[in-house]
Amino acid sequence: ADVSIRLPDITFSDGEMGLQLGGRVVRLIHAPGHTRDSVMIYVEDDRVLFASDVVMPVPSIADGDTEAFKSSLRALAGLPIENLVQGHGEVILRGEVDEVIAASLNYLEAIEAKTRAVIEGGKGRKALHRITIESCGLSRIPLNGLVQYIHQANVNALYDHLSRA
Repeated sequence: ADVSIRLPDITFSDGEMGLQLGGRVVRLIHAPGHTRDSVMIYVEDDRVLFASDVVMPVPSIADGDTEAFKSSLRALAGLPIENLVQGHGEVILRGEVDEVIAASLNYLEAIEAKTRAVIEGGKGRKALHRITIESCGLSRIPLNGLVQYIHQANVNALYDHLSRA
């Protein structure tokens, strides 16, 4: 009974918003894909990106939008990033950032192509189990193997989405 909801005083919908915090420029970047309201935080002076769930060991699109996710990942190419803090997983260092982003984009392309092939081949949902995370270019090891569950949720959600389309 003592809880009250307080709505934000400042909002932004698309694009980004800059803030001055403690003498630093911080940019809030709208990055839909995982969810419609995903936001990344970029600390300009330190070149650190807090990527929320836009960058993880395996992209999670089960409740999101694949095309918006790819667009958000591509937008990272223009940022000079020294360190990238993933939503889950380890910190990505400067020399690894481009490779991690490319791997995520390749994964999203692969699951879409493989799921579309299952549908076009008239195979049922059970055929999705043959689409392994490794066959889509990523490892099953991160997050103590939990990425496999994210991957399976991705292909199932994509199957539903593509079947309706």
